[in-house]
Amino acid sequence: MNMRHSTLFSACTWILMQGTVWMLPAATPLRFEVASVKPADPNDKGNSSSRDAGEGLDIRNVPVRNLITLAYGLRDFQLLGGPGWINTEGYDVIAKAPAEIAVPLTNESAEQRKLRFDRVSERLRSLLADRFGLVVHHETRDQTVYLLTFARNGSKLKEVPAPNGPPHKEEGRGHSRGFAVPIEMLATTLSNATHLTVLD
Repeated sequence: MNMRHSTLFSACTWILMQGTVWMLPAATPLRFEVASVKPADPNDKGNSSSRDAGEGLDIRNVPVRNLITLAYGLRDFQLLGGPGWINTEGYDVIAKAPAEIAVPLTNESAEQRKLRFDRVSERLRSLLADRFGLVVHHETRDQTVYLLTFARNGSKLKEVPAPNGPPHKEEGRGHSRGFAVPIEMLATTLSNATHLTVLD
């Protein structure tokens, strides 16, 4: 098993942690044009998240911890610290970016998708700072990792178009379903399940 460096983040709300603080770039960070953040219905059992062509988000019944890992591109086990409620209290987040930046998802290239995901992540980082007062610092540790590779006879996966919209994932107790999702999303899901970094 290979040993690789893996970046970890420590999060805290409301107070500034001591040590090196991760700062947003000097340029004005991207923000959502409109955003609604509210506690989820406590009777909701599952959760879901999806992104749209306009760099928006529709997230249901997701803990703040998950929002942080999404915003910073982290695996769950890479996030350290923070009050206990970020792990247990679910939130609904519906956020829209300016409509003029929408890209037709059916013709979106891999490079366009990555750029869009990066921009959505930056917008979400701004939202977490604005609504939850989130500040973070980072550190680096050595860790054993898994490598997600092709089987001896090659891959049997087939690329499919997104059904009725962009790629999205739904999770519940003991299961996860992806709809036309990229492999990196599978790697993230496996990382969260194994508590080790899974590299595509």
